[in-house]
Parts: sequence; structure tokens; C-alpha cells
Amino acid sequence: MPNLKTGRQVKIAARTIKNMIIGKPITVSFEVTYNCNADCKHCDLGINNKIDEPHMGPEIFAGRIEELRPAVAQISGGEPLIRKD
Repeated sequence: MPNLKTGRQVKIAARTIKNMIIGKPITVSFEVTYNCNADCKHCDLGINNKIDEPHMGPEIFAGRIEELRPAVAQISGGEPLIRKD
């Protein structure tokens, strides 16, 4: 965590320790979508891999983050601007 300010590092470390003690996850990963309109050679997603998938809406996403309170939340996936919400 070299690019974070000391206060932020302390908060993340404290949340990590607390979550370890109470049995909550330290890290949560969310895939925004598996669909993408690009065709990058280095990626398994893309134009040829259209997946019909259910989407977690923003309200549900926010609720899960509030419920789990992870030290780190990773958000990744395909092209998020394809989604309507």
C-alpha cells in the first residue's frame, strides 16, 4: 500500500483485522459484466463471447458492500458502459 496515505493504510489494516476476527471477508470482488464490445487479443471476454447474464443492480451492489464491509472491494469485468444502469 505504498501510494496510500498513512491514515488510510491504518484504516484498511484495522478493517482487515476486525473482519478476520468476526469472520467477514477481507476482500470482495465484483464483476460488473462479462460482456464487452472490444476484441482485445489478451482478453477472454469480447465481441465473440456474448454472455446472457443476470446483473446485480447498483442498489444491491451498495447493499452487499454495506453488509460485508470488506477492507478492499475490487470491481472489474468487461465493458461497464454496455450496461443500461
